[in-house]
Order: sequence, then structure tokens, then C-alpha cells
Amino acid sequence: MVNVDSAIERAVAAVTPLLGPEMERQLAVLEADLRRSGVALRTLTSAELDAWTDATRYREVQAAWVRDQTARGLTSASTVLRQIEQLLADAAP
Repeated sequence: MVNVDSAIERAVAAVTPLLGPEMERQLAVLEADLRRSGVALRTLTSAELDAWTDATRYREVQAAWVRDQTARGLTSASTVLRQIEQLLADAAP
């Protein structure tokens, strides 16, 4: 029988080096398309991002997701979430 947690961890490790640069490329394409369409874009300030983080309580939602996945037997959910958080931190300006 295949260990699902182990398979997920291997998959995340395999795509992690590719994911960040591709996401950045896709974001740049999206931004360029939106600007050509006349959409005004701007980057949130640190204070705005903090306010959004507080208002959405997304960390609580993520923690609930990890608990739910763990209860369903996917014990690597917290590892996957930590790896995604690290990718985002590494990509931050």
C-alpha cells in the first residue's frame, strides 16, 4: 500500500524548486494583461497586508484545514502548509 503522506511530501519536494519561479512568471503575465486592459494595480503596504491578515483570520482557517485533514488521516497536511508558507516567504520582496 502506498503511504499517501510520504507521496505528498515527495511531490511537494519535487515541484518546490519549479513552483516559485513559475508563479512569479504567471503573475507578471497576469499583471501585464490587466494593465493593458486598463486595470489599475498596486501592491499592499505592510500595514495593509497586516490588516488583511487580521480581518480574514486566514491563519485560523488554515489551522482548521490542517486539523480536518489530519482527522481524515492525512498527517502531512501541516508539513505541506509549512512548505507553502516557506515558498511564499522566500518569494516575498
